[in-house]
Amino acid sequence: MARLPGARAMPSITMLTLAAGLRYDPLDEGRSTMRLPTGPGCWDHNVPRPGDAADFQRSMRAFELEGSLAGVSLEMNASMEYTVKNLRRRCVGGDWNGLKCHILTQRMRFFAWDHVRKLAQEGDFEVPKQPPLIKRFRRGGGLGVDVPCIGGGHGEFYYRHIYKCAGLAIKENLAANAQLGQYAVDTDWGESQRCKELVHRREMYAAHKSPGPRKPLLFTFVRNPITKFVAGYKEIASRGLLDDMRNGVKVGSTRHAEKFLENVVHGTCDNGHVLLQVQNLFAKECESHFDFIGKLEKLEEDWKQVGVEGGCPGGLKWRTQPEHVSDVEDPGAEEAMQNFLARGHHRFLKVLCWWMLPDFIVFDYELPEPCAKDQHLNSVYTSGR
Repeated sequence: MARLPGARAMPSITMLTLAAGLRYDPLDEGRSTMRLPTGPGCWDHNVPRPGDAADFQRSMRAFELEGSLAGVSLEMNASMEYTVKNLRRRCVGGDWNGLKCHILTQRMRFFAWDHVRKLAQEGDFEVPKQPPLIKRFRRGGGLGVDVPCIGGGHGEFYYRHIYKCAGLAIKENLAANAQLGQYAVDTDWGESQRCKELVHRREMYAAHKSPGPRKPLLFTFVRNPITKFVAGYKEIASRGLLDDMRNGVKVGSTRHAEKFLENVVHGTCDNGHVLLQVQNLFAKECESHFDFIGKLEKLEEDWKQVGVEGGCPGGLKWRTQPEHVSDVEDPGAEEAMQNFLARGHHRFLKVLCWWMLPDFIVFDYELPEPCAKDQHLNSVYTSGR
């Protein structure tokens, strides 16, 4: 692969070490534990748990290794311009490559970090000197179903769950359309070996010319990055998981919202409800190379398209609308986070925009107005459009 002008070649063993670190998945069988997975936890970065502290240090070491490389590959030594222009291409669509998507996403965070630190310091907000590693997220699981279509025939649907993007409703409606007569759970993905099944179905489809087997559809839904983050914080808080995040700081206060975001940017909050959605795109092809990615903001239109893409021309029915606990029980978390993000001329909203910039670019969402008015932020965002 071509190198950037002036880039210095590095020993291949170093490249292999980094590549192994980025590709390793602790959920794969028969592989040694050398790279940490994302976890469900969220804790005060000033009082790390013993085991998690070691994991966090390993994540920092992995980033330092990545940052020390020069010339190993174009992606690993990419400029900001190259990173922004190629991020979407490598994360979604026909040129998807999970490893390169991962590397470019990490590079973007590296380039954004000076801006994050500057904004944070102006607001007396603590961030680490180096950004934490962006880790792969696979815990969402998913569901595979065979749906009898309206008017005859059937469609094959494989859904991967990205948290706070109508996942519960999508699973229940898929199960209803498939006439399963039971509640759909994310563990179906692993327990039924859906990844292996999807690979087989794709191979069967590729081997036949029409008429032949229907093309299986791997799909997911995403959401505006900021509204997803706020909804994720609200969801975690409603479950009582953040009550002891810091002594004396109560859920529903702007101080709690501040400390939560502070922990997120320290990398000590791996809960999938608030992680980047792009972190779901780093895994193997049968989990991350999507045939269709819908948007929650266009749910009715995109749900119909899911049915069509999956082999049911008449679409799928939307039979049920379940509720999360956070839909009816909010201890004030949503309002507190909104108030905090608006402080200081939306300074902390801009911090969050920099943090989530890969999601805005990959999934083609417009920046919120205060972020779009930030010259540096908007310049980087628009350079990839």
